[in-house]
Amino acid sequence: MSQLKANVYDFAYGVDDPRFRGVYPSTDLQEVEPETSWNQQEENHECPKNKNGVLGRALALYDFEAASQYELSFSKGDFLILTKKQEDGWLIGYKGDEVGLVPENYIQML
Repeated sequence: MSQLKANVYDFAYGVDDPRFRGVYPSTDLQEVEPETSWNQQEENHECPKNKNGVLGRALALYDFEAASQYELSFSKGDFLILTKKQEDGWLIGYKGDEVGLVPENYIQML
């Protein structure tokens, strides 16, 4: 039986820093109660209420091309997962496996 692993992102370090991403074996992780599945959230148009550090989902209103390695490029119509406010006008967001800063005025929270 293969051992499960979890990917971890640490925003205290830049994306090029080897400490930014980590992989932990399942033996180092604690068990948690399962939450509502993403399929059920889609049907209800809901997001987790910041239980796991998630602010919510957002829809990209415009194309955005990253100007630095810390920003996240996305296209109009993309769905993003937002985890926290970074500074005025910027949020940390995910698009698939990509992560970076997202300008708040380019997205609409769902």
